[in-house]
Amino acid sequence: LLHRDGLTRLLTHGSFMEQVQQIIDRRSRSTGGQASLVLLDVDHFKQINDTYGHQAGDRVLARLAALLRQHLRRTDIIGRYGGEEFAVLLDHLSVDDAQRLIARLIGEFSALDHTAG
Repeated sequence: LLHRDGLTRLLTHGSFMEQVQQIIDRRSRSTGGQASLVLLDVDHFKQINDTYGHQAGDRVLARLAALLRQHLRRTDIIGRYGGEEFAVLLDHLSVDDAQRLIARLIGEFSALDHTAG
C-alpha cells in the first residue's frame, strides 16, 4: 500500500523513482536497448476541479491511470508523479516509438467522454 497511490493504483512518486534508478543502475553495467521517460500533465486540471468538483477531477485521473495500465506493457513503469502529473518509463522502446505510442494514448484519452456525474 505504501508503494501505490490510493486513487490511481499507480506507483507513488518515490516508488517510481526507485524503480527508474534500478533500471539506470542496470543499464550502467551493461549495454542494451533504449528507454524513454515520459512525463504527462493533465491540461487545465485546476479548471476541472473548480468547475465540476474534486470528485470529477479524481475520476479523470483514475481514467487516465486505467488507460495507461490497460495499454502499456507490464514491463513499463507507470507512476503518479504528483497531482495531475504522471510518469512512464518505456524500457526498450525508442524515442520515435514512444512518441507515437503516447500520441495515440493521448488521442484515445481526449476522445473519452468525461461527463461529470
